Amino acid sequence: MSWFWLNVPAMALFFAAWCGIPMFMVLRHPTWGPQRADSAELAPVKPPRAVQIRREVRPSATVAGSTR
Repeated sequence: MSWFWLNVPAMALFFAAWCGIPMFMVLRHPTWGPQRADSAELAPVKPPRAVQIRREVRPSATVAGSTR
């Protein structure tokens, strides 16, 4: 059972590193990341064009093992 108590400090160290390093990076470099949408460097986005649906096409189902 003494091996368990030896693992507790290691567990606390790894937990602190797992949570602390990303938190430190976020607090240290708050401006890093994707640019905001209102940035002048971004090109304007074109709206998607409408897709015309053909009326004669209907969805069909294929049954596994059918001979058709």
